[in-house]
Amino acid sequence: MHIFLLLFLILISSNLSADEKVPFCGKSNEDMIILGVFPVIKAGNFKDFVETNQNNRTSLIKSFSDISTKLLSIEGAPIKPDQIEKLLVFFSDFHDYMISASDKGIGLALSDLTLSEIEAIYARTSVAHRKIHFHQSGNPQDIDFAIYGRYSFINNDNVLFTAIVTKLSTQEQRSFSATGPITSAAQNVASQIFQSFQMPKVARFESPLEGSDLIVPPSFNGSSSVDADSALALCHSQNARIIYHNELAYVKAMGRFYTGLPLDPTGYYFFFQDKQLNIAHLSSGGHYPVGSTNLRKAHLICVRDK
Repeated sequence: MHIFLLLFLILISSNLSADEKVPFCGKSNEDMIILGVFPVIKAGNFKDFVETNQNNRTSLIKSFSDISTKLLSIEGAPIKPDQIEKLLVFFSDFHDYMISASDKGIGLALSDLTLSEIEAIYARTSVAHRKIHFHQSGNPQDIDFAIYGRYSFINNDNVLFTAIVTKLSTQEQRSFSATGPITSAAQNVASQIFQSFQMPKVARFESPLEGSDLIVPPSFNGSSSVDADSALALCHSQNARIIYHNELAYVKAMGRFYTGLPLDPTGYYFFFQDKQLNIAHLSSGGHYPVGSTNLRKAHLICVRDK
């Protein structure tokens, strides 16, 4: 029943207005209402597949066969040879039933453990403003987030537990996962959810290249290095300038997934500083004015200001 209520809320909430500028977890002083119903469903059982279906089942079938053999060896046995196959099928099906019934209530336990652990974290942690509040409501206008979870048995007593938090106004989701014993996995996921909502947001890092385009020339004869005499002309051909020293340091520090530029950590790069062209060794940080060193070739990054 709970899973259908959750799906209903998520589906009808797609028509609610959304403010794309608001962070996923809301502002630092804003209350976030989470649906107090937290259904958790079973996604799979790796342990059953690997162990039961391969090893345990073989062992059990052998035991059942031994029992069947002994039954047949008894004079006047009630079980005939043509009934052995049905007997083995029954034992196998009964074994499947025991396995499937053994984890009943695990989803509810994971749900209860996760919600109670979030409350426990609040009880032992000092926060400026409590953001997470759990409410029971069937009206999507009263709810900001809904959570549902999945779990799979991995091995021994370990589970893979994932909680998916959905923001009803935008349908945006965040997933939080942990592996371990049931209690540990639930506590880990609860901690992740707590930190995601409760951690104060820091001011946005302002890029010194905000609004500018970073341009690198194509490779020549398999090399991306250019001659010092060509560097300025190449950037001018793109209505751009050679990168400054502080900008090069920023590009190095932030990495390719922030700037879009894959850098050669052992390479040399041109940069412009104090009206002079310089060459810097990226990994060591050493730099020299062009003309004071025998180096004449280096990588080039051009900046097109807007």
